[in-house]
This record gives sequence, C-alpha cells and structure tokens, in this order.
Amino acid sequence: MGLFTPKYPKGAEPPRKDSRADRKSREFHERLDKQMEDDFKRLHRESKERSAHFWQDYEQRNGPGSVDWS
Repeated sequence: MGLFTPKYPKGAEPPRKDSRADRKSREFHERLDKQMEDDFKRLHRESKERSAHFWQDYEQRNGPGSVDWS
C-alpha cells in the first residue's frame, strides 16, 4: 500500500462511532421533529373542530342552506 492509498476499499470503511455531541444533537433533533409533528397534528385537528363548530353555529342561527357554496 502506498502512502496516500485509502486504508479500506471504497464502501468497506468501518462504521464511524458517534461522538457524545453527535448523539445528543441527533436525539435533540429527533425529539424536536416529533414534537413539531405532534403540534401540527393537534393544531390541524383543533382548526377543523373550530371550523365545524363555526359552521354548525352559523347554520343554526341563519337556517340550513343559508350559504350558497357555488
């Protein structure tokens, strides 16, 4: 082997050991992604519920068919 040849053939390198900082960063971002996804789902559900409640209340006050959707 020459001085500048790679120690391992291409694609056969041993897996790199994660440092503590890498692991903590990865875990933090995984938690953050999960929290953001859960928040988005919760907010989306709450928005749908508010919208349904609004239209139910609107129809109740103004009579069924009071909105022309066309």
